Amino acid sequence: MTLCLLCDSELDETTKPEHVLLNALGGRKTTRCAICSDCNNRFGGTIDNELTSQVTAIRNLLQLESGIGHTAPTLKNLQAGTHKINMKGDGELELAGKPFTIEKLADGAWNVQIRARSEEHLAELVPHIAAALKIPEDRLREQLAAAQGSFITQRPGIIHHALSFGGPDAIRSIVKSGLILRSALVGNDEVRSAPYDRARQFVMNGGQLFNRDQTHLDSRFFEDVERMKAGFGPLFNLIYVRSDTTGRVVGHFTLYNMVAWQFVLAESGGTPSSKIALISNPLDPRQWSDRAAEDFDVPFEWLNNPDYSDEMARSKARVEAVLEYYVKSSTKMEHQRIIEECLKKVDLVPDEPIPQEKGAELAKLISTKFVHHAFSLRYEEKILPERMAEIFARKKDS
Repeated sequence: MTLCLLCDSELDETTKPEHVLLNALGGRKTTRCAICSDCNNRFGGTIDNELTSQVTAIRNLLQLESGIGHTAPTLKNLQAGTHKINMKGDGELELAGKPFTIEKLADGAWNVQIRARSEEHLAELVPHIAAALKIPEDRLREQLAAAQGSFITQRPGIIHHALSFGGPDAIRSIVKSGLILRSALVGNDEVRSAPYDRARQFVMNGGQLFNRDQTHLDSRFFEDVERMKAGFGPLFNLIYVRSDTTGRVVGHFTLYNMVAWQFVLAESGGTPSSKIALISNPLDPRQWSDRAAEDFDVPFEWLNNPDYSDEMARSKARVEAVLEYYVKSSTKMEHQRIIEECLKKVDLVPDEPIPQEKGAELAKLISTKFVHHAFSLRYEEKILPERMAEIFARKKDS
């Protein structure tokens, strides 16, 4: 009979799977042999949520999917210069607020302002606008076909994101991951035993003394960091738990290779001279390994002895590296988006040969949009009446 690490509930085939590394962080390895369903639910909505909420902006900016493939969360109602926008988890930006407004004029006419993300979105709004105006859709289509419209592209203003990592509840979640990973190596009976009591009590109930004395921010770089990055990406996650010859058990949790913590699971009495580690690639959650301790040997002495002599400098360097990665990757994706948009505009397909007669037109369009993007200039292109008619006719016939 196997009991939950944190309470006395029995575990069986009906137990809800627990992610060793949280699903929201890209974790894929699960177990039914560590935490009962009640504890899973209890801590998933509290301490685990506290940890994952701290990286919501990072996940959105880097478009990091969850372990089960869900897109990154959307950031809503962000102030970007003079506009408010939503940043979707797939990188798409949209203006926040209602997509259309209706104003009744003094002469009884209506002034309708529409803000659509695309031609398709514009056509999809027709039934909703018609319902609001209480007129037939066909009549609205006729009126909109003769209306004025523009495609407007503009880089948003600067968005300020406040980043904060750690805190008692987030650290409780981190220690929980260490306990679960340790149990995969030595079993629940050992992790439920007296040497681990302080760590278990901290996860269940918190505690200032344990948080102060047994957990530490530790931003040192692993000796094998370049090999870790080569195998699991520049933003790897890593949970590493190891014991010495006396059974002192120490864990290390690295989050996106950006921030890391050391924690003590047992002062002594654990299975001696044992180690286990889990590493994953948040940029591609399919890449992970629970045999990382065999591939990357992190000495116990290193784990057990944090060096704080230049902690601030290392922490700053880690965060700057992630931001640098974001700038490079997002710039590349935006350039690719502009190119694909321009290809579509001149009726060309990506990766196919470009006819000579369309080459000059494409080059002019791409260069114009690149310049507007680089200098944050507003790009506006009027929609001709014929095009407006095509948009709404196409939706009607589909």
